[in-house]
Amino acid sequence: MMRATAILAADSLLVLAFDVLATRCPADARPEVSLRLVSDAARTVGQGGMIGGQHADLHLLRPGADRSVVEFVDRQKTGKLFELAASGAARLCDASEPEITALARYGSHLGIAYQVADDILDATQTSEATGKDAGKDVGKTTFVQLCGVEGARAALDGLAREAERALSGFGPRADVLRQIAASVRERAR
Repeated sequence: MMRATAILAADSLLVLAFDVLATRCPADARPEVSLRLVSDAARTVGQGGMIGGQHADLHLLRPGADRSVVEFVDRQKTGKLFELAASGAARLCDASEPEITALARYGSHLGIAYQVADDILDATQTSEATGKDAGKDVGKTTFVQLCGVEGARAALDGLAREAERALSGFGPRADVLRQIAASVRERAR
């Protein structure tokens, strides 16, 4: 019963997100921007995004899965969500297409880095330290299972650097985003 309630709560929040995008965007947002955000969100959470990634997580991340499968799942589940947040904010701020593309790249790398950090914490910390159930990745292939903790940390560092590199054209305007990438990197130390 509790699992069914959790699924319904998640479904409800997902539908609410579309309502927020459609009706509560800033008053000065152009209608075509709101429409684009709704469309981008639908693709992000649909079969080609989070839901597809979750399906792959449930069916493909078994012991012995290779790195390409792990990277696919992390990109679809977490990378696409962060990508939407960064590119959606850029659209609302009337950023140029090259800026939106750069911020989408930043979000994608940051999201995957966040997932790798989460995998490291799951393998190295207690439930009390993380504030959630530790060890939930047992029986799944993650970066930690593929590369070990230090190899996963090296992958995390590379992903955080790629996220920061995507911001190279923004100068100091993106310092807060660089700090977020550094925070994700330090999260798993």
